[in-house]
Formats: sequence, structure tokens, C-alpha cells
Amino acid sequence: MKLKTMNVFCKVVEKGVMAHAADDLNITPAAVSKIISELEESLGTRLLNRTTRKLILTQSGIEYYESCHSIINQINDLHEHFSQLSTELKGELRIAAPTSYGLTDLPQIIAGFQKDSLRSRFRLIYMMLSQIS
Repeated sequence: MKLKTMNVFCKVVEKGVMAHAADDLNITPAAVSKIISELEESLGTRLLNRTTRKLILTQSGIEYYESCHSIINQINDLHEHFSQLSTELKGELRIAAPTSYGLTDLPQIIAGFQKDSLRSRFRLIYMMLSQIS
């Protein structure tokens, strides 16, 4: 729940207008306002000074935003790192190919594949065409 609140606060700061933040978050401006008010109450400090035209961060708001922004970025980086691990191919791929194909076309294909799959190893076995089943 705190992470959602931090995300809402960061979005408000980045957009500068609660209604724009609400649009991005697919919630109502009233919900955004309530989340920010409850956040300020729970922290015991004002984070934003509101006028009818703009939002101004207090010193506490600046510090809270910097911390929240850093935490959210770290979480996003962590998520991206682990999601890439689960989709990245790893291990050894054995390819049996006729010598003519293995010398002409296959090296380019393997090189392109290796760029995207750094944790993969390739073993190329050249065979006579009659040996490939």
C-alpha cells in the first residue's frame, strides 16, 4: 500500500497537476487528493503547498520525492532484471548442419542470436548431409 502511495505522490510531482497525475494513474483527481492528504497526515508534515493554479513542493516534499523516486526506480530495475532472466535463453545449443551451410550462413545467424542471448553457448557440429536425420 505504501508503494502505491509513493507512486501517486511521485506522479503528482512529475505532472505538477493532480488531475494529470490522476489521468496517468487511471484514478479520479479526488482519489489522488485523498491519497496525498492521507500521506501528509501519516508523515506528520506537509509535502505540497497547493494553490488553485499550481503545486509547490515543501523542503520535506523535495526530500520525500527524491527518496521515493529512487526507491521506485530501484524496484523497476529489479523487476526488469529478473524478468529478463526468466526470458533469456541459457545453456548449450547444439546445431548439426552440413558443412557448406555451417561455413556460409550459420555463423551470421549464430552471431545475431548470441547478441540477444549472452548466456547461451553454441556447439556447431559439421556433418555429412547423409548423417543428418
